[in-house]
Amino acid sequence: MSLINATVKCKDCPSKEIALIKVTTDKPVKYKAGQFVTIQAEDFEARSYSVANAPEGGQSSHLEFHIGQGRALSKYIVQDLDAGESLKVSHGQGNITFKGVCKKPLLMVAGGTGLAQIKALIEAALQKARDNPIYLYHGSRNKDGLYLHAHFKQLEIENPLFTYRFALSEENHKDFPHGLITQLIEQDFEDLKNYRSYMCGPVPMVEATKTLLLKKSIDPQRIHAEDWSL
Repeated sequence: MSLINATVKCKDCPSKEIALIKVTTDKPVKYKAGQFVTIQAEDFEARSYSVANAPEGGQSSHLEFHIGQGRALSKYIVQDLDAGESLKVSHGQGNITFKGVCKKPLLMVAGGTGLAQIKALIEAALQKARDNPIYLYHGSRNKDGLYLHAHFKQLEIENPLFTYRFALSEENHKDFPHGLITQLIEQDFEDLKNYRSYMCGPVPMVEATKTLLLKKSIDPQRIHAEDWSL
């Protein structure tokens, strides 16, 4: 697997445990929205991370990653990596990609930093001329985990096709619904037989959401899921 040199352009830490890393690569990285790349740095074992921004024309020299504290490489990136430092990245990998020819309503479900993959998929969908809506459901244990809350609230204002829903499963906060994200989906949809769904997050959330979607009559072939737990 060939690796491409990348330089950290900036690092934003919207919460205590999550860093948003933007890098610029020496040459364009080929990938599709929804795919991940392998990252290598220092002497750490290489790891795979979802690319959080959609490419233009199937490639980009500007990549965004959402990385939780984790261990080893993840911990190094969140705690120690600074702007101007170097990484190596691969081209895109993975089979969970945006189905551009599909015009069905989209139900996007994310837990934690699983939002990275989902964000890229939403961007890809919004690049297309489409009439059907896009729904994002993002669940977190606490308010810090909704680390792009302001971004998606603004996107909801700017794009009438996009709806943003969110919930906190542990923390009680007056401005945020309390409960599981599956509870919101249960309340909001009578059936999902004409929908396509993408989801990414902790295994229990992904499995519970799959069960609910099947109960709501979604076609199993239209469920696209990964279970990244960092």
